[in-house]
Amino acid sequence: MDEKQEKLPVISKLFFGAGDLGGSLSATIVGLFYLYFLTDVTGLRPALAGTAILIGRVWDAVTDPVIGAVSDRTVSKWGRRRVYLLFGFVPFGITFFMLWAIPKGLGQLGLFLYATLTFVLHMTAFTVIQVPYQTLTAEMTTDYDERTSLTAYRMAFSIIGGLIAAIIPWMIISGFSIKAYGFMAMGGVFSIAIGMAPLFPLVGCRESGSGACASFSLVKGVRLMWNNKPFRLVLVMFLVTWTAIDLLQVMFVYFLQYWLGMEAQLESIFGLIFIVAIFFLPMWVYVSGRLGKRLAYIIGVGSLGLVLTALIFLKPGMVAMVYVLAFLAGIGVSAAHIMPHSIIPDCIEYDRLMTGQRREGLYYGYTTFLQKVATAVAVGLSGMILDKAGYVAGADQPARVLWTIRILLGPVPGIMFVIGIMSMYYYSIDRKRHHELTFELIAREKNV
Repeated sequence: MDEKQEKLPVISKLFFGAGDLGGSLSATIVGLFYLYFLTDVTGLRPALAGTAILIGRVWDAVTDPVIGAVSDRTVSKWGRRRVYLLFGFVPFGITFFMLWAIPKGLGQLGLFLYATLTFVLHMTAFTVIQVPYQTLTAEMTTDYDERTSLTAYRMAFSIIGGLIAAIIPWMIISGFSIKAYGFMAMGGVFSIAIGMAPLFPLVGCRESGSGACASFSLVKGVRLMWNNKPFRLVLVMFLVTWTAIDLLQVMFVYFLQYWLGMEAQLESIFGLIFIVAIFFLPMWVYVSGRLGKRLAYIIGVGSLGLVLTALIFLKPGMVAMVYVLAFLAGIGVSAAHIMPHSIIPDCIEYDRLMTGQRREGLYYGYTTFLQKVATAVAVGLSGMILDKAGYVAGADQPARVLWTIRILLGPVPGIMFVIGIMSMYYYSIDRKRHHELTFELIAREKNV
């Protein structure tokens, strides 16, 4: 293989990376503020709010493998993946605004139904955009290290989006005396950015895949993927990593407000985490190049797990230590963003060698399906657990609630990261093995 042909121009990487701004802004804003918005602004009971989010995320998960499989078989002048960006960007933005534009005068049932319906609609639009977009990582290049570089560009924009989402929304919301109006204004502003982001990869990227794959059963696809041992290990790692990250996003606002009493410092703390994460992305690309993706993941996520363990010992008034831990967390968050996404495409070559089929969309679809089911359960249960512990919005929380918040923020995600590290310990596709797979594929396809 001529490696020069595998190298992507920087402009293509930039356009590809910018495409993740929409998904990052939506996921981060929803992850940080939506449960809080439903419980503390609209007055929806935590159990009902958690259930609404659970339903929306499960629906979102169910649609992922469907969109992935359909995109595998799509033929258009815009390619197999980018055509979905073309038709999905407008609904993506509009449905985001609908999340925060809840009509007045709704009772508990009305609030629950509206939140559930709008969340389902937005998650549907999210899937139509994100599954084909993520699959472009495997479509644009087959080079082991170039995929890490491509993912680094994507994660740079993802973390920038996360930084913006952690700081700017609260600034907009705080500018209104009535929080409900502030959230609605925030939704309007960000719906434009979220809707426009998919246009970058639509016009600036190209797909190297050759047409649609043959038709096949989704059930058969699951069985074939289960026979892919490297993918099974990566899947476990991916699920626990991103479930832990999403749980951190949901609980951090509660932790800052009710345990540490640092709600006013929310923007600066989140800003520090994301700025550090962006700064350390090149370091993780370097570490991956030197040690391989597996060890880079173990080192990075292991360090994040240690930081989370330390959070349980934080007490109100320990302001300096909060910022020290936020800095250290940013280093691990950087690794958690880049390494899992750069590893997944390598497993797809292994499947392609075993089956002779191109099924990138199905792999990404099932991965995000299971990720979202796991996240839905974790986030939904967190709302129910808070409700069961006696959480009352805006009030001084009893000790049991405060302990619940601390445990859900620290030890629980920390245990998940340990599981991810154990999975990667047994993962076998390093740079050498990936090159062997690639050459075997080239030799087979030349003989066809």
